[in-house]
Amino acid sequence: MRNRFYTCETCGDEIKSPIGLHNHRKYQHGYNHKVVAVIPLPDCEDVYCLSVPEYGNFALKAGVFVHNCGMAAVKMPFKGDRIEGKLKKIRLDIEAAIPVGFSENKEIEKDVDNWQGWRSFKDLHRGVQNLKGKAIKQLGSLGGGK
Repeated sequence: MRNRFYTCETCGDEIKSPIGLHNHRKYQHGYNHKVVAVIPLPDCEDVYCLSVPEYGNFALKAGVFVHNCGMAAVKMPFKGDRIEGKLKKIRLDIEAAIPVGFSENKEIEKDVDNWQGWRSFKDLHRGVQNLKGKAIKQLGSLGGGK
């Protein structure tokens, strides 16, 4: 796959990575994806992250990865009068139990460091290019580094 180029179907420019093509479409033509089909799924769920039956996630051809992030909204059985004055403690207990946030791993996992996607990190929007070091330490951690 080395030296492979991706052709912009709008202007014909040759772009050197899928994420570069995504950025080219977005900033040169004002779009990044084209809807080619809409297929209803058999089940209807109110979810934050899209989950595809049998896969749980999917990758778009343009290099954008959409995933089922592992987070879940759960309706709690508590009534307002039973938790009055206790919400802060409940929230802190939840945050302590679920590894999310802005922290990072102390050591980088070998598989994360060897991921081929880091090669095209420089092709991302310039606003995030300086975040590669943090991204390497957070990959696979829900952002909590745990």
